[in-house]
This record gives sequence, C-alpha cells and structure tokens, in this order.
Amino acid sequence: MTQSKKHHYVPQSLLRKFGYDDSKIYVYDKTRRVSFGSSILDAGSENHFNTVFRDGERVNFEHVFQKNDAFLAELVQILTTGKCFNDLTDQYKDKLLGVISTQIFRTKMYRTSILSIAEQLKFSLSEAGLPNEHLEAPSDNNIREIALSSYYKIQNDYTVLDRKVGFLIQSNVDNDFIISDNPVTKHNTFPYGDLGLSSSGVEIYFPLSPQLTFALYCPSIFEKMEVYVKTQAKSEVKDLYESILVGASSGHAVSLGEQTSKFLNTLQVKQSSRFLYSSDKSNFSIADLILSESPELANVESHTKVGKLGQAPEKNTRMPDGEWVVIHTDHDHFMLHVTGVFNDTKIFSFTTKSVEDTRLLLVLEPINEISLYIDGQQTTYMRDVKLEVEPTYKECAKFKVLHTLDILNNIV
Repeated sequence: MTQSKKHHYVPQSLLRKFGYDDSKIYVYDKTRRVSFGSSILDAGSENHFNTVFRDGERVNFEHVFQKNDAFLAELVQILTTGKCFNDLTDQYKDKLLGVISTQIFRTKMYRTSILSIAEQLKFSLSEAGLPNEHLEAPSDNNIREIALSSYYKIQNDYTVLDRKVGFLIQSNVDNDFIISDNPVTKHNTFPYGDLGLSSSGVEIYFPLSPQLTFALYCPSIFEKMEVYVKTQAKSEVKDLYESILVGASSGHAVSLGEQTSKFLNTLQVKQSSRFLYSSDKSNFSIADLILSESPELANVESHTKVGKLGQAPEKNTRMPDGEWVVIHTDHDHFMLHVTGVFNDTKIFSFTTKSVEDTRLLLVLEPINEISLYIDGQQTTYMRDVKLEVEPTYKECAKFKVLHTLDILNNIV
C-alpha cells in the first residue's frame, strides 16, 4: 500500500469550506505579499510533514489525523447548515473540543515555536554570562517526535477547553472570515491578561466557514457581561452583551458588532506563520494593511518570548499608567486603581478611596494571585495571599497583602 506524502497541517475538510469551484482555494503568502489560486490538495500542506525517521527508516504518522479530520467534516457540516451550536449532541461537542486540541499542535507554528524557544533560552543564558553549551537546539526529527507525542497528550488541553463557554459567531454580511495556516487564534481583552489556554479572560477562535467561527471564552467573560447587563443603563454595549448572552444560551450564532469580521481576520493575519486562505482574493486586503504597518509579521515562528534572566519582566504597554493592583481568584479577575503604595518587593500595601472597591476587597474570597503594576511595570507578584485592612482615615481604606500561611509572613 502506497502511503501519502502530501500531509496537511490544515485539514482539507476545513479548507473546502473556504474554497471555490469545489477543489480550489485562494492563498495569500505574507512573505511575498502575493495571492494566487491553488488546489485544496496543495494548500495547507507540506510533503512528508507528518513523518519521523526511526532506525534509518521514514515512519509516516499522517494516519493518526484521519479520524480527527472525518469528525471535523461532520461537525462543520452540521454547524454550517443550522448555525446552531445546540444542534450538536454532547458527544459531538466533545469531539469538537478534541478537534481544536489536535489542531493546536499539528501546525508549523507549533514546531517552529519549539525551536524558537530553545534558541531564545540559549541566547538569554549567554547574555547573562551563564554556560549554555549543554543546551542543544532540537533537531528537526526531534521536533517531529515531540509533535507526534503531543497527539497522545491532548487530554490536558481538552480538559482546559472543556471549562470554557462555547458559542458560534457569524461574520458581517459584507465581510467574510478568512483562515490561516494557524487557524486556532487567541485574544485577551484585559490589559493584564495573556494568551495561555487556561489564562483568565482568554478568548479562543476557530473559523469553520466564511460565515461562521466557533469561539471558546473564559467563563469569567460571560460573568462580567451578565453583571454589566444587570447594572448598567441602556447603551449599545449593553445591547451587544445581551445579544451575545441570549445567543450563546440558545446556541444560535451571534455577532460581536460591526467589527466582527475585521477583528477575527486580523487575528488570523497576525497569528499565522505565513499563509492565509479564502474563497475571494479581496478578503486579503486586510493582510496588506497589517503588513504595511507591521512587516515583522511576514513570517512568524513563535508567539512566545523568553524574558531576560535576572531582569524584571518587560513593561506591559497595554496597562495604563499609574498604580494598579491586579487580582485573580478562583472565579474572577479584575484590576483596581490604587494609591499610597508601599512596596519592598516581598510584601506591599495600598490604599483605595473607592467605597465600591473597599466593599469588594473586604469580602473577597481567597486570592490565588495578586500583582502590582506601576506605570505598566510589574513590580510585585504574589500567590496564595489574603488582604488585611489597616486602620486609616475615614475617606480611604488601606490594605496590606499577606501570605495565606502565617509562617511565610513571619519569615518575611
């Protein structure tokens, strides 16, 4: 039996939804900044991509994705027909999470990230004057082996995704969705949030067709929308949140507003390695605009950046100036503008003049993480802490951050 040599890192069943004339699709190359027609067989693929060498022989593991891609074809057909997430049985919803978990590690980005992180770490050690001779960059074959082993460990990612709220998003009428060689994209609206699958406030997007994207949101996002809807006066934002909450509950596809398609297509451009795919060349115009402003996105190897050893984290340019406390609990996360900060890096205290903030902090459940930012620079980070209110003036409240374990406070 002859084994296939053309292996897809983006499933053909998915590319067909974004193609034209049954078997063709338009491709945009970010490096050359050109678009061209291609067969779906050739798009999103590379010869022998899913092979490893063992004992001098080439071993093909393309077959491990066949069942996954068959599931995806069924799922996409069901969802694009009815545009209702509730059309899926619980079993099919589980399969969809499995498909997304698999898609995350089967891309070129996953592999180039492994090499990039290893090279960055070696460079950081060198800059810090530390020995790095023992750190050898993994070979191409080693990286392929890691990718294969990841397939058998997707249960971890699946478990994380299963905790999130899934719903469908519809494109704007005059602006279709595009897809890329790294189709599972992530976003975090909160300035202190990051893009880890388990990060507070993370949003995950997976395009299914030019008109439909599947989203997975951290539950805290829906909790915050519900609070906003219940407490705020009527506004466009409140109307938008209400429609998302209703749509997610009913399973019907929702809009994220007038910028829905532009927002999600921008993520595809920025978080892809090199190639974009669409049924219409005109949908690539957004890529030209983004690359004109950010030419470094023409070929992306990793979204992970290794910090410099022995140095404070880089300034978070998304955080506003001033003194801010960021708090994470089991079920929530938020930031407070504070004053009167005392910080010796091991323990800190702060003052708030907001009555609402004071009430919140006084009844706050155990805190998993707390950070202090000063003008965007994270100066303190502590885990497993509690707040102690100190006697102070009537117009404000002063809180001291302490470790949950008193023995640690005594050591400090």
